[in-house]
Amino acid sequence: MVYLKLQNIEADVSLLKECSQVRAPIAEALDTMQGESQDYLGCLLLTIAITLKKLRERMAQQLRFCNPLVDAII
Repeated sequence: MVYLKLQNIEADVSLLKECSQVRAPIAEALDTMQGESQDYLGCLLLTIAITLKKLRERMAQQLRFCNPLVDAII
């Protein structure tokens, strides 16, 4: 029987979870804007402001891996 040599699977899983938490507000914002039938500048600005707020809240959670990603997005 062949065993897989998985050494850092916990770190990989936590990296993927953290990346999905960081990208979730952006995905929600894109879904919202794509679903709007009448897009106005006010809706766009509000969506951007909410997304930035959520990303700043994620940064306050002491991210382990994705701080550079959040910095680049903000």
